Amino acid sequence: METRRYAARRVTAARSVTAGVFWRRVLLGGILALALAVRFREPLASPVIGAEDPYLHMARTWDLLDGHLSTDYPPGFVILLAPFALLGPEVFAFVARFLPPFLGVVQVLGVYLLCRENLRTPAALVAATCVALMPENILRTNLLFPTALDLALLPFFLLHLLRATRGERISLAWCAGIALVLGVAHPWVLVYMMPPAIAAAFLMMRRKVDRVVGIVALGLLALAALLFAFLPGTWNPAPAFLQNAGPRALELLRDPRTILPLPMYVDSFPGMVSWSVIALAGVGVLTALVRRTPIGIVALVYALSIVPFVFVDWFDVWFIPHRSVAYLSLGMAILAALPVELMGALPEWNMGDVAAAAVIGTYLVLAMTGPAFDVTPWYRLYDEDDYAAWDAIDDRDPSLVISGSWQGAVGYRAITGNDALYNPTFFQSGEAQAHDTLQHPDAIVLLDAFAREDGVRPPSGWREVGRWGDTRAYAAP
Repeated sequence: METRRYAARRVTAARSVTAGVFWRRVLLGGILALALAVRFREPLASPVIGAEDPYLHMARTWDLLDGHLSTDYPPGFVILLAPFALLGPEVFAFVARFLPPFLGVVQVLGVYLLCRENLRTPAALVAATCVALMPENILRTNLLFPTALDLALLPFFLLHLLRATRGERISLAWCAGIALVLGVAHPWVLVYMMPPAIAAAFLMMRRKVDRVVGIVALGLLALAALLFAFLPGTWNPAPAFLQNAGPRALELLRDPRTILPLPMYVDSFPGMVSWSVIALAGVGVLTALVRRTPIGIVALVYALSIVPFVFVDWFDVWFIPHRSVAYLSLGMAILAALPVELMGALPEWNMGDVAAAAVIGTYLVLAMTGPAFDVTPWYRLYDEDDYAAWDAIDDRDPSLVISGSWQGAVGYRAITGNDALYNPTFFQSGEAQAHDTLQHPDAIVLLDAFAREDGVRPPSGWREVGRWGDTRAYAAP
């Protein structure tokens, strides 16, 4: 009789585990699909890619393929984009438009795996939901920015960092590899990676497991300093920090009220991350301090190290504070998952765990999905007329395109892969016009809305060969 009861209990337990795995996959799949849907809203809003950054990255990629490595920006990001450009301009434009949302989904999956390995499944699902729906996180992973790559890789860096604290030496190599990729593609993000790396090193030193982590943390710090100082095209923040941070700190010490007004866009911080996540993360901070688990400590150190960059502009560079919110959102999501752990003291997928995840997860989805779908679309420098003009000019296959604005030159270069020259002197000097026309008799002059606003006019005698809204093309007589 006892044997039968034991066998029945084993069957029931096995069925429970199978059901748990099934629902875990269903819920994770739903979260990933939701993350993709809210991020796809931007590229589906228009066939025209937003902002100017993606076009600059695409133009630099074409320069790289032509054998000219740009020195005005770190080379890693365009190196990663180069294989897509090799597939042709149409494929490259498609990838530039739709790849970033998938990087956002990779981030959500990475946060889930990070938390699933160190917390219970319900807590991991809550963290993934937070990352999936935080507005500022969406805004930074729906357009072709290096930030999207950063956010996709950072959870895996933290995952291997925590594995290293448990003595898995191979994870040190993974951490170094991820740091190297990010260091070459977007080196200043290493500043945000240092505090959790050093915190993990102290965890390991305290437990006498592997002091190599301490050497790795210091090595990463040295790498960051070298990249900032010597990598071509990399902005070295040290001079700006030394010049502005001291006076700003003294000002805050004399009068803390001078923290207001907050930096641009940060004054709407709750709307950037949502009050729901702020509340859960606040409880998560207390949980991390009380329980002192490795993931709690690393997440807390990571988040707290970024907070000063969000609420104070130490560099006198307006965009750093609000861009830092996206990196902070990762730490806040992990902290927001910690309270779920307090609600389930029994084995995984007990009623306490399920109830906690169901209540908090449902609340987050209901509270955050609306704002997630309402994230303001990016501004657009160009319109469909510009795209039509570039395609038509590309069909003419001119040996030289001369643009009356830098925007037109960058846009044409990015979308078609062909050279475009922005040369104001051409429109001001008859000699320059004669020289370029002699060298390139089939040259096309491109004048878009930006050129027309600046008062740029076509060379005398050049005939109009195309008109697309506010954009015109001219050929030599």
